[in-house]
Order: sequence, then structure tokens, then C-alpha cells
Amino acid sequence: MNKITVESGSFADEHGRERIFYGVNIGGKNLPLSKQPHSADFKESQRRNIKYLKEHGINLVRYFVNWSYIEPRPKQYNEEALKEIENFLDLCLENDIYVYLDMHQDLYSSFIESKNPKTFVSHGDGAPLWACLTNGKKYRKPLLVWAEGYFFNKAVQNSFDNFWNNAVVEGQGLQEHFCDLWRMMARRFSNHPALWGFDIFNEPYPGTDGGKVFFTIAKSALKTVLTGKGISRKAILKAFFTKNPVANVLKQVNSKLVDRVTSPAVKYIKKFDTEKYSPFLNKVAGAIREETQNGIILMENSYYSNIGIEFSSPPITVNGKAEKNQAFSPHAYDMMVDTPLYKFADDERVGAIFAKRRNEQQKRLSIPVIVGEWGGFDPKNTAAAHAEFLLNLFDSCKWSHTYWCFNDNTPHSPVMKILCRTHPVAVCGKIENYRYDKIERSFTLSYIQEKEYNVPTEIFCHDVPKQIITDGRYEIEKLSDRCCSLRVYTEPGKNIIVIKYKEV
Repeated sequence: MNKITVESGSFADEHGRERIFYGVNIGGKNLPLSKQPHSADFKESQRRNIKYLKEHGINLVRYFVNWSYIEPRPKQYNEEALKEIENFLDLCLENDIYVYLDMHQDLYSSFIESKNPKTFVSHGDGAPLWACLTNGKKYRKPLLVWAEGYFFNKAVQNSFDNFWNNAVVEGQGLQEHFCDLWRMMARRFSNHPALWGFDIFNEPYPGTDGGKVFFTIAKSALKTVLTGKGISRKAILKAFFTKNPVANVLKQVNSKLVDRVTSPAVKYIKKFDTEKYSPFLNKVAGAIREETQNGIILMENSYYSNIGIEFSSPPITVNGKAEKNQAFSPHAYDMMVDTPLYKFADDERVGAIFAKRRNEQQKRLSIPVIVGEWGGFDPKNTAAAHAEFLLNLFDSCKWSHTYWCFNDNTPHSPVMKILCRTHPVAVCGKIENYRYDKIERSFTLSYIQEKEYNVPTEIFCHDVPKQIITDGRYEIEKLSDRCCSLRVYTEPGKNIIVIKYKEV
């Protein structure tokens, strides 16, 4: 597999081709995948799933792993868990799929010491119990939505505070323990051909200040309702008397209203991003680079930036110099995520969040983007149109992405009909733009090629092409009954490739 690096603000392979990645999230939160309650035929189903992903155009996996099962005791690393990661990398290598390792967390930890795979239930995951300094507060399970633990639970908030303040455990700061964890991971996996990168920390949360953010937003929302500023009460009342009252009422909550409501809390997130999160990223990145120069280092936005609050961390530096191989990995979901109302996810609201991330990329970060999490749809895929909107948006920005989340049921759900679509994989030159037109059933790629290449431009095709328009020579490799890989050999200059499919 080609080594992937960052060149001129884009992902590139060792041939100098610009790379685009269509990916998914796979992994185990509190337990290794092989220990999950649903893992009866683990190895067989995993092999089948990875083969399926290759056949359907998925070329990257965000593999979420967990501090608690990798390091159950300080400096005691779980060889079984590490071997499972290695086996997954090997399996992906067999199928030409790249992997980046995500150190996942939700609510900081599960706050549970022993875990029975048959009965284990927790709303949180992440740090081992020895790294949970709660200041005596007890973790209580959320009553309605899992994320409420962030807003009200002092055990969660205090644990984050102690982590960001680098509290000492067994003679060493928590962040130093975390750096040692990543050093070990880099040392063990960085030379694996399928290893694409390192996602340092999933959706960092500000701790006690995160609770202040929640109550500040709640107070602002109440004030907005009571005063009527920025919201049309008449439009909301009118929406109640339509055929789809819930959907139409929610549409009144547009991005401008969300910005108005969340604006008083921006100061807390900016302070966290610049004073706590950015120095932490630099420290962990430095630990990884002590072991290897391989792999893309990924910087996520904080939990509250998922709903659109400005992200303020600067690019990662190592030893005072900008890290060359880094990327921005934002997450964004509609505000109805994790509720039955997510079927009313709104294009305008989520599009506005990603517009902010695009602005930050262009004006401040100047590094490539891979959307680490998006989707989160229910098994019936009631937000199908919303998913297509997001894919079109990502393509227009030339953003790679990993969908949340792939499991054994995903191949049988409607979502794969959306995820499996034509896209560039490796392009001999600088991409100008690319677009899949669902109505016209066509795909267009435009790029500037500055030199001769001894390798082709590669495009994944979700169906058998009816017509291919190009000045270059091409060949087709069949991947499945319908899907194929198109390889086009072109000359220097501006190249346009058009693929047309039969009408359904």
C-alpha cells in the first residue's frame, strides 16, 4: 500500500497523486470487538465485512479503540487487545483499506472496574478507572440521553478537569500516562503498511466549564423564547397546523438562531481550545513523533463545536515547528442526534456547521480535512436525503470522511446505497473539482496534471459505466457484480473525466 502524507494542503501518496478517502467507523468502545456481546462469529463476520467494504468503495476505517482495555493498570498493556488491533490492520491490508486509530471516549470513562461481556452496559467509555479522579463524586447513569452526563455529572466533569490539569497518578501526570500510551501504540503499529494515522482524542470535553456552557446555552435559549428575538413566533404557530408539525417547527430553528443562542458560551470553548486542548495536542503529537514520522496526526474539534461553536485551536506543533503530516478531523451532527427526532435532521443547520469548519480550514488551519464522524442514522435510514446532502457537501470541499458507524447490520441497511457511490481514489495531479449527479447518473472529475505519471488516476465506480469520456487510455477492474475500479492514464494538462451510467 502507498504511504500517505500531506502535500500542499491535500493527502498524497508516494507517487504524488492526490488522494480522497471514503471511510467508515468500526470498533469497540469498552471492550475489544472480539469480546462484544454480539461477536459470536467474530473473525468470520469481520473478514466478510472488510471484504464487503472493499467491494463497495470504502478505502479507510476509523478504528476506535479504548484506553481502558488497552491499559487496564498503569504501564500494564493488554496484549490481547493489541493483538486484535494488529489482526484488524492485517485484514485491512489484505483488502487495500487504510486504518487510522482513534482513542475514543464518551463521558470520559465507563467508571466501571470489571466488565462482563454478557451483561456489560454503560453509557460512557474511555479512560480506565485508575485514571478517573472524580474528587469523590459518584458516576450516575443518564436518565434520558447519554450525553446528559456531560452536562450534569460531576464525576464526569471532575475527571476531565483533572485530566486537563495533568493531575498526578502513581508519580506521573495523567497526560504523561496518555503520552506513554500513544508512544507504545506508535512504536507497535506505525510501520504497518495499512496504518494511515493517529486520532489522538475523540471529542474533547472542557470539564466543569463544559457544564457552564450547557447552562449558558440553556439560559440563552430561554431568553430567546421569552423575548422572541431572532425567532418568529408567528411562523412557529403556523407550523403547528401543517401536515408535518414537528418537522416544520424544527425548521424554524435555523443556523442563525443556533448561533444566537450559543454565542454567549463561545468564550468558554475558545479558552479551552487555546489554553488546555492545544498544548495537550502538541504534547501527545510530540510523543508520537519521538517514535515515528509515519502516519497522519489528526486534530478533532471539541464536543461543543459539533453543534457549531467556533473551533479555536491552532495547528499542531512539535518542538515549536508546525507538524507536516497533520489534518483537521471535525465532527458535526444535527441537534436532534441521539433522539427519535433525528429523522428531521436539517441540511441548513448541519451545512452551516461544516461551513464554519471550511472557513477555519481555509483562513486559519491550511491543512486537509477528514470528517471523522457524520451520519449516526437509524437502521431504517430515515435521514437518507440528509446523508446525500452531506456527501455532496464533502465532495464539493474535496473532503475525505468516515461515516458513523458501520456494524454487522449496515450491509443490509439502505445507508450503503448512499455511501457506495462514485468518487476519486487517487488522482494524477491537483483536483479542481469532482461531482456525482444522482439525477443525471453521471460523475465528473476535473484535475490539472503537471507531469507524466507511471500510475493511473483511479476512480471507484458504484455501477458498471455506460460511457466513459476521457482523452486518456483506461481499463476497468471488476470489484463485485456491479462495482468496479476505473483506471485512466492521462497526459499533462487539464484533464476531465466523465462517467455516465444507464438509467434505472
